[in-house]
Amino acid sequence: MLRGADDILQVVEEITCCCAGGVSPDFIFGVDKVQCQGACVNAPVIVVDDDYYEDVTVCDVHNIIQTLKCGGIPPWGPQSGRFACEPITGQTTLLEDPPPPGFGIQQALFGGPNPSLCKP
Repeated sequence: MLRGADDILQVVEEITCCCAGGVSPDFIFGVDKVQCQGACVNAPVIVVDDDYYEDVTVCDVHNIIQTLKCGGIPPWGPQSGRFACEPITGQTTLLEDPPPPGFGIQQALFGGPNPSLCKP
């Protein structure tokens, strides 16, 4: 599994007292092991209902599960502080504003006939 996901799974199983494919003794947690969450760039990932917790560490997993046990909803998304799927070191492309509409279009395409091309 990607980027330490085996360690994360082991910690989830220990904290919830639930093996992958099973349900915890208090029926609060169920743990499944899947091959793809569609977020490999942000691995390791855990999913609770529809919320993705990305870039999780062992400490993050403890905090997330403890918050859930107390009835709270932990903040979802990347836990590392990065935004969306940008590289962990920061954005590397699209660093400036895009050109305005029409940039790079040939002058002849801007409309109207070109008088120099019209025959009398």
